[in-house]
Order: sequence, then structure tokens, then C-alpha cells
Amino acid sequence: MVCGPLLVTIACLVISSTGARADSEYERELKQLVDRRNSAAAAAAAPINDKFRAEAEQLLRQATQSGNTEAAKRIKAAIEDAAGHPTDEMKDLHKQLVGSTWTAGNPNQMRPGLGATLTFTDTQVNPGGYLYEVDSRNTVTILFKGGDRQVMLLDKDGKQLKLTFGTSDYVYNRTSP
Repeated sequence: MVCGPLLVTIACLVISSTGARADSEYERELKQLVDRRNSAAAAAAAPINDKFRAEAEQLLRQATQSGNTEAAKRIKAAIEDAAGHPTDEMKDLHKQLVGSTWTAGNPNQMRPGLGATLTFTDTQVNPGGYLYEVDSRNTVTILFKGGDRQVMLLDKDGKQLKLTFGTSDYVYNRTSP
């Protein structure tokens, strides 16, 4: 009779371990399904998000140039919400800018107030000693001393800063780090 309860205990352990293995196999397969679904959803949403971001950044430039700071703040918030983790990305962009030098794509055609070469320090754009803000993962706003603001967008490659002033577009190319 002693073997009876021991045999039952062993049988229960075998059954429960088989069930545990089956559960972990299903959990692993479920995780793979969820990962595939998330990857497919991200891939499908990427073009939509890119288009939103481009159009929202253009709207942000317009709002900033017209001096509508409240609208600009709301637009920035929407762009940051779409970006996912703006705080980390903004810190990364700030790190990328510090110590970098940018040269006007056409030195004969520059935005008034900006030099042919721009150098970013931790807090300023030189020449001029203008303060700047990193507004999102790819947007920088230069704060001119007279109160004017200029939004600049970093391209996807990180090699050009683009801006619009009035009806003209300007480009600064990265020349060092």
C-alpha cells in the first residue's frame, strides 16, 4: 500500500510537468505571434506616421513663423506623441548637435541673421550667440535676440538642417562631427 500513494504522486508529477511544458510551448508560440503582429503593424503604420510627421512639421514651421506659440506648442506635442519616446530622442539630437559645424548649402543665399557657417555649443548657435531649443527628435528652434524664432529640421540621414524663411528654403550641410 505504500507504493500506491507514491505511484499516484509520481503520476501527478509527470502529468503536471507535461502540462507545464505544453503551457510554456503555447506561451512561446503566442509570444511569437504577438511579436509578428506588432512588427507587421509597425511596418504598415510607418508610411502613415512619416507622412503625418512631415506635414505636422511643416505646420509647426508655419505656426512658429507666424508667432502663434500656443498652436506651435500643441503641434509639437502631437509630433512628440507620434514619436513615442521624445525625451530620449530629443536628448540624442542635442548630443548630436553639440560641437557640430554646419555650412550653408549656398553661401550667397542665407537666411537673414544666420552666418554661412553655424556651430552648435551646449546652449548656443554661433556666430551670433543665439540660444536654441531641441523641440523633437529632428526639430531645432533658433531663438534670435530680437524675439524671432527659426525652426530647422534635421533630415533622416542627419546630414542636413533645412529651414524655410518667408517663401525661401535654405539648407545647412553638416561639415564636422
